[in-house]
Amino acid sequence: MKNIQHLLLALMGIVMLSSCTDKNIIFKEYQKFSDNEWHRDDKKTFVLHIDDNRYPKQMVLTFRYATGYQFDKVRMRMTETNPDGERTLRDIEFNVRDEKGEFIGDKGFDIIDLEYELESNKHFPFHGDYTYTFEHTMPQGIEKLHYAMEIGLIVKEKPITK
Repeated sequence: MKNIQHLLLALMGIVMLSSCTDKNIIFKEYQKFSDNEWHRDDKKTFVLHIDDNRYPKQMVLTFRYATGYQFDKVRMRMTETNPDGERTLRDIEFNVRDEKGEFIGDKGFDIIDLEYELESNKHFPFHGDYTYTFEHTMPQGIEKLHYAMEIGLIVKEKPITK
């Protein structure tokens, strides 16, 4: 009888967790950096397929790092390649520490997850594959970012309001 109760509790937990997922997410992918270091020549690429471009999307960049990260910010370049092969470059810079020197983001012991909104109302003019490539662009002489663990891209449908 006790085993059945444990099984039912576990199943209820799984159902509750699965119902908490964001149904508006149309793309979510994370890529790790080897040895928790982001080398200058290590470009991370995400391919997003767009079938429905009627509504704008929210694009969020995620950055996972550890408390040993040596800088106050991250500088990177995003290259967007649309289905026609046209490229758009965008330089991105965001803080990982606040004015008091505290790390920004959701902390779990010494690992921090930070989200940075790239676009709140991104319109995709064409159907097809959009490729996003990220590379760090820290100043010359900084070839690798220690304690950088992974980068991710999340794309969400904007809720339709009437």
